[in-house]
Amino acid sequence: MSESGANEAIGMEEFPRMPKNYTGFHVLPSIIILKLDHSSAITLRNTSSYPILYKIKCTSNRRISILDCAGILFPKHETVVLIYRHDCEVNATDQFLVLYTMVGMQWCIADANVLLCWQRAKAQQVPIKSVILTAKLKKPDES
Repeated sequence: MSESGANEAIGMEEFPRMPKNYTGFHVLPSIIILKLDHSSAITLRNTSSYPILYKIKCTSNRRISILDCAGILFPKHETVVLIYRHDCEVNATDQFLVLYTMVGMQWCIADANVLLCWQRAKAQQVPIKSVILTAKLKKPDES
């Protein structure tokens, strides 16, 4: 085991280089419909052969709670991230930023530390890709 706490795979990069035209990571839907005091969902899908390290950020932690905002998505898997919109600042505009990069298979362990993985990626200046999602607030009087 290395200093990072991850098992080193022989001949495997910790952060493989992501191709410029990479299309193996999908975020659905592109527009998030939020309701006050209700949960919505963002689906993250990895269709590639590499694990993907992801993190979801929002415009305001006061208005929005994100359950499991960061993780490692295994190859050929998907996950659903729940978003909760609090009943405050009703007229505010919200957006989400999904950051992601490829990671090596040594991070595909049950107790992988996602925070440590992000710290190592940042320290090594690993290129990160992003997707911006727009949120639309559906008010109670709208059908």
